[in-house]
Amino acid sequence: ESLSVQNLSSVQVQSGASSVNYGASGIGGAVALQSKNTLGGRGLSGDVSVEFGSNDYRSASIATLYSEETWGLSLGVSALSTDNERENDDFERESLQGRFDYQLFDNFSFELVGQYSDAEKGAPGVITNPKLDDRQWTTNWLLSPGVRYATDELTVHLFYSRSESQIDNDIEDFFGSI
Repeated sequence: ESLSVQNLSSVQVQSGASSVNYGASGIGGAVALQSKNTLGGRGLSGDVSVEFGSNDYRSASIATLYSEETWGLSLGVSALSTDNERENDDFERESLQGRFDYQLFDNFSFELVGQYSDAEKGAPGVITNPKLDDRQWTTNWLLSPGVRYATDELTVHLFYSRSESQIDNDIEDFFGSI
């Protein structure tokens, strides 16, 4: 629920030996999210998605992509909300994803990928000791500039990725606030 697939071209789940590409951080497996490539001169396109379900589940997303021969931009916005089965077990998430590509030379391009999400989750506690006021807030962001050299025979992708995840909570256990 905390990862939005809006504005993505593919999602790859890797485990075992294939996750070694991600170093020590990928030892338990990795999820590779590939954003849509915006170069290619397709013009303007977009999609809208709305979902409803049990437990007051609501989800909506909007994605748009604009590209010309030498540059392109894609943006995706999504929101999700559900009450779940138990009291104080609600969940809400808003997210924004974007990508900008610019063709510098033949076969050589610059890219900037960004993502931001903000989520709030009720922490209901255990059934025998329900907590009606405990909450957890999670904020994640990612910013990744890069350059790509691509021909039919070879692709080299160099990028820097900076992300941060912050979790704040107002959860009390037997000993007090955590």
